[in-house]
Amino acid sequence: MKIVSVIIPVYNAEASLERCVNSILVQSLNRIEVILVNDGSTDKSSNICDSYAHKDKRVRVIHTSNKGVSAARNKGLSQAKGEYVIFVDSDDYIEKQMLERLVTIAERECIDVVISGYNYIQFNGDIRVRRINLPAEIIIRKEEMRKLIFRKANQSFLWFVWNKLYKRSMLLNNNIKFNEELFIGEDSPFNMRAFLCAERVYYLDDTLYNYVQTYGSLTQTKYKEDLLEKLENLWKEKREICKEYDLFGYEFSLAQYTIDHTLPMLLQNELAAGYGKKRINEELHKIRNSEMMKVVYSQSNLKKNNKSIKMLIMMFMLKYKMYLVLVFLLSKGKMNYNENMKRLLIILCLL
Repeated sequence: MKIVSVIIPVYNAEASLERCVNSILVQSLNRIEVILVNDGSTDKSSNICDSYAHKDKRVRVIHTSNKGVSAARNKGLSQAKGEYVIFVDSDDYIEKQMLERLVTIAERECIDVVISGYNYIQFNGDIRVRRINLPAEIIIRKEEMRKLIFRKANQSFLWFVWNKLYKRSMLLNNNIKFNEELFIGEDSPFNMRAFLCAERVYYLDDTLYNYVQTYGSLTQTKYKEDLLEKLENLWKEKREICKEYDLFGYEFSLAQYTIDHTLPMLLQNELAAGYGKKRINEELHKIRNSEMMKVVYSQSNLKKNNKSIKMLIMMFMLKYKMYLVLVFLLSKGKMNYNENMKRLLIILCLL
């Protein structure tokens, strides 16, 4: 039996795919299977996948029409045979000892999810070491993990699936899959469910995964026409998880995250569109009147303690439709965002 199934969704990755697959095939742990899910690629990725399957019996290829990364991962998961599964993105690569080290911990301590740190490799080749905001080198049990998730909505250990080894039986027994209707932030709901179901979690404080920054990143300034819809769908999925797992009180954290992170992302997206004043007002009005923002705005806890200055100001400007002021605060001017917020707060206090 193969002990680890490595699932790689592939879409137009001809430039990086060989580096990715090679880093897996040279692993010190040999009892693996590599599942390449070709998600309707239009470049040479399909041929590269097939060539690996022909050369190495540990490699299997699944060809599908283009349905997105969530559908590709689910397809790979449905075909996996290993005791453990790990997801690797086709742009990235892993250290030679990664699988062996994670499996050793999982088997020794009976762990459901093992996490590693990772290297963030930037466009210019600079490498930043990223560690996870979890207690390191100890077993984190189910109730403690629930508290950590409950603490705030943007825990970094929820952001990605690719630096984690999951026990496949835990995923199957709890019917944990990727939501194929999500096309942004799809890793977070998957991880929320996995961590809420896992009996034991372990964080290995070592950088074993290499994440390579690409030009398709959300941090890029290219305008995305359907960003509001995608972010609202993600928000709805997280609210559903709150209800499903009785995370009472988590909705305030989710509301604060929406104000602190999701709203600025939406506003910056409108800036990237290059619209005129009238069109920007129309688009920001849509954001203000979206179901997501209406619910966030109506959260009773927003009127109580623990409100950040940023949240207070954002909600004030939304309430009074100060759209252009919001745009100014989030534009890439001479002042940074926090400085703009401080200055606006002073102005409001003087009114």
